[in-house]
Amino acid sequence: MRRAEGDYDGVFAAEYAPVLRTVYLVCHDLPLAQDVTQDAFVELLRHWGKVSRYDRPGAWVRRVAIRRLLKVRRRDARRRQAELSFEPGSAGGSSDLDVLRAGAGLPLRQRTAVVLYYYEDRPLHEVAEILDCSPSTAAAHVHRARAKLGNLLKEVSHDG
Repeated sequence: MRRAEGDYDGVFAAEYAPVLRTVYLVCHDLPLAQDVTQDAFVELLRHWGKVSRYDRPGAWVRRVAIRRLLKVRRRDARRRQAELSFEPGSAGGSSDLDVLRAGAGLPLRQRTAVVLYYYEDRPLHEVAEILDCSPSTAAAHVHRARAKLGNLLKEVSHDG
């Protein structure tokens, strides 16, 4: 069923918190997640005449938010690259904390795929749509992330 032209407020009310949560789980930075989510909903409003006719405008705004986050992170990484070298932090503590830390060590697209696929329980075709890639590429991101998480968690257990 298509949404009515004036239903932006309904989409905002239904989708803002889930989109913010998804972005936060990917970036682990609440102010950045709030900025990115707000920007995505501004884009939704800007394009509402077109997007309101989509079956799932929430998927559209989530895709915009994730793509905007990826763009911001790439820009920030280029800035930091000249100044800093990467040093993984030491890990320890609870297994949940270890998983969170290990997840932070994943490349952004892999981390995003894992959050969308496992946390939000989205099918691979939706993960692909949000990441703007093919379903096979989305599956590869999930597979590589799982492999890397396994290796990172083994390192944590040997170090701790």
